[in-house]
Amino acid sequence: LEIPQSVRRAIQSRVGRLSQPAQDTLQLASIIGREFVFDVLAGSSDLDEDALIDALEEGQRAQLIDEVRGRRQVTFTFGHALIPAALADSVHTLRRRRIHRRVAAAIEHLCPEDYEALAHHYAAAADEERALTYSQQAADRALEAYSHAEAERYYRITLDLAPAGTARASLLHNLGTAVVRQARYAEAIDAWREAMSLFAQGGN
Repeated sequence: LEIPQSVRRAIQSRVGRLSQPAQDTLQLASIIGREFVFDVLAGSSDLDEDALIDALEEGQRAQLIDEVRGRRQVTFTFGHALIPAALADSVHTLRRRRIHRRVAAAIEHLCPEDYEALAHHYAAAADEERALTYSQQAADRALEAYSHAEAERYYRITLDLAPAGTARASLLHNLGTAVVRQARYAEAIDAWREAMSLFAQGGN
């Protein structure tokens, strides 16, 4: 999101009134996303559970976050999409990558089949190998579920990360399948032709 400087300053001013643990917790949560699950936050944080709960309660009193009722897992959300965007933007690139790695590791432990979140966080952490793995798993699952637009999106992400060769050819083949099911036949044929060329180069 493009955040006006005045809005960014206002958000940072509100967050800056909180204790340091609360500021750090909200900054970590902003990297997870506008909605975040407590267990993932706890798995990514250096704070113990009591200190983390105190930090979240402080954020709630400041009306920056609130609990989402009716969820199986304890989940919180930021009051406005600009709040996590402004907080995440304030984190230095290298630190932000490190946080994304910690978040991804926590999700991997708690929700190993959340391929979409894992693909996002590993890509943001600049871990291309894991991002490729989880993006492909997300794409394959979406294709099997007939979520063709989502499958296409993840296959395109995967292709941006994939090396040349037979593995790329298979991705192009599946991309063509996702596209043809959206009645975009010319694009599907182009993807399949490129896949065939790569398969042929590999002796298939």
